[in-house]
Amino acid sequence: MTHREMPGDLDQELAGKLARLAELEAATSVLRHDLRGMLAPALLVVDRLLAHSDPKVAKAGETVLKAIGRVEERLVATRPPAREKRLG
Repeated sequence: MTHREMPGDLDQELAGKLARLAELEAATSVLRHDLRGMLAPALLVVDRLLAHSDPKVAKAGETVLKAIGRVEERLVATRPPAREKRLG
């Protein structure tokens, strides 16, 4: 530790980083929610495509459903790990 880096300075720096991390987590949470909302109409259309009597149309629905599934996997992967619940 240099004479410029006092323990209080490190605490403030850590607190600032933790606050920024919390802001980023909140922003990504909002983004995940918004993206899911934007995908909802696509899923409704996919249901209709999958039920179509033309096999080519149904296959197109499967393709779109797989793409949306990959987006959902990516959204889930951006979630922070669950925090342990503390007792007491």
